[in-house]
Amino acid sequence: MLFKLSIGQNTDTSNTNLLQPSLDDILTLTPNISKETAVTISNLVEINVNEAPNVISIITDQEIKAMGYRDLLDVLNTIPGINIANDVQNGTSIGIRGIWAEEGRVQFMVNGMVLNDMAYGSIILGHRIQLDNIKRIEIIRGAGSSIYGGLAALGAINIISKTGQEINGHDLIIGAGISNSNFSREAMSYSFGGALLNGVELTGAAIVNAGNRSNSKRMLPDSTFVNFADSSLVNNVAMRIQLKYKAFLLKQRYEDYNFQATYEPISSLMRTSISEISYTYKTPKLSITPQATFKWQVPWASQYGDPKIYDLQNITAKRQSAGANGAYKINDWLTFTFGSQIYMDSYKHHRKSYKLKSGKYMQYYSGYIAYAEATVTTKFLNINVGGRFDKYAFYKPNILPRIGLTKAFKNYHYKLLYGQSFKIPPLQNINLDITGTLVPEKVSEMQAELGYQNNRMEFKVVGFNYTIHKFIIFGFDKMYNESYINSGTINNAGAELEAKIKLKRLVIGCNYSNYYTIKSSVNDILVDTLNVKKGTLAFPKHKVVFSLTYKLKKNNSINLFYVMQTQKSTYERVNVTTDEYSLIQYPATNNINITYQRNGFILKFIDVNVGLYNVLNTKNYYLYPSSQGYAPVFGMDREFFVNFKLNL
Repeated sequence: MLFKLSIGQNTDTSNTNLLQPSLDDILTLTPNISKETAVTISNLVEINVNEAPNVISIITDQEIKAMGYRDLLDVLNTIPGINIANDVQNGTSIGIRGIWAEEGRVQFMVNGMVLNDMAYGSIILGHRIQLDNIKRIEIIRGAGSSIYGGLAALGAINIISKTGQEINGHDLIIGAGISNSNFSREAMSYSFGGALLNGVELTGAAIVNAGNRSNSKRMLPDSTFVNFADSSLVNNVAMRIQLKYKAFLLKQRYEDYNFQATYEPISSLMRTSISEISYTYKTPKLSITPQATFKWQVPWASQYGDPKIYDLQNITAKRQSAGANGAYKINDWLTFTFGSQIYMDSYKHHRKSYKLKSGKYMQYYSGYIAYAEATVTTKFLNINVGGRFDKYAFYKPNILPRIGLTKAFKNYHYKLLYGQSFKIPPLQNINLDITGTLVPEKVSEMQAELGYQNNRMEFKVVGFNYTIHKFIIFGFDKMYNESYINSGTINNAGAELEAKIKLKRLVIGCNYSNYYTIKSSVNDILVDTLNVKKGTLAFPKHKVVFSLTYKLKKNNSINLFYVMQTQKSTYERVNVTTDEYSLIQYPATNNINITYQRNGFILKFIDVNVGLYNVLNTKNYYLYPSSQGYAPVFGMDREFFVNFKLNL
């Protein structure tokens, strides 16, 4: 992998002069869409990644296997502009380009089904997604709301699993990790797939994960000692079934994700069931897919804590939706994509004696969306113009334009992008809106991308500038009453560079990303309100990732990846007696991970992946990205990990 910047468009066997190319060299041979270059996350139809009107990263199953990642967080930590941070109750997730994205600003999907919790829009990660049966991961960095709506203000991630024919048999995966002489993680999954009678394709999978966020023992700034080994347990059980017959598709996913809090005597549960049915109608020019989805969820339910506090947070939520999306190709140079959806949300407290802010035991909200986009293809330029109409609950409609100028040639591609997105307040944001004035966030964004690739190297540079208006902030009072308010405006900008060199047996990749806060009135998330250029809490301003894969033999490889992050800051309690809080700065971190991959071991029956993570035993800190003062989660110490895949 590590950073498939512009995922190999067309194999180039020429000796093109990179420094002085001719115009013919630049414009020759617009690349074809292949399985390596095609993405659907940009506008729900297949498009070349280098001509899609978004900044997109693709991680394939081969790259995941080669690098020996333990967990989805390992993968995301190597993507430019994405960093790991910590939510309340040990909830670990990501920020994008210097902004906490977990609470309703990044839409997280598995096979197109949205996993974000309906209470807060959050997506907690770690010991959650089994990597072995993933076909590819598609990641949008930047505004994604024009396609995905109010949970994709800063990005969207879709994990695409292998289908029955791609599995074509049975797989059993067993993995374990050891750190400080104790088990740090255990995982087991089973999947099966293939074609049944009369052309029916069946796919099924089940996983069981268990492990600690950390095994570290640390002294906090207020002299409190904390042991994560006995208070950061994560358990996850997930199952999926997919049934496909010709154009008909039925998907079902169930998940039970439970994580323990270190600083509070509670655990948090996210239980989700999603059912989806669709049918795709195709002609040479028209493709349209109607679908219906039912989602039932216990989102972020706090267990074992004081019911006077936590039962007010615990709800059950449902969403029923129906809609369609499609594409119509008028001719070789003009294509329309479109879609619409209606949906109904409902939620209630677990306890019937508790009423919602509306005074009712159960509350209903409805929504309607419609989007359309036209793509005009010419020799030098593709023009993508479109927008989205989104109306939810009692909020005013959101109208979001998107404009993209893109083109991919034989070796070069470019993108100039403008878009708007928004974060819709999720159910508990609405329910806990004490002032009654909460409105959606709005994001305006500009991006530019320039890339070059041939059969030996890939290079890409991205620049971005975005502004979030009416930023939504979480807080609580001395009685632990939660609230959400619109705080102000923040403007971030930055750059991302990616490069990859492919030799006969050696592949070297690296990337660099940064962000700068240009101006801000959202004091709650700033490192220094008097100097906004110091950036935002919890996130390093600079990150460097380096990877190396050396192929020993046909089925053997050694892999190394290194992640450097500059210093990070957060607010923490520094005095237990006076309950005083202060800004704490944590030093830069350097992480090295080494893995060995052997495929087809013992009569081609077993694939083995062995790794040593955090080789330098670096102290890693996952910080809270706001000034409420939650203590950090400390990362795992040095860890030995082994993964066996049995190809049955």
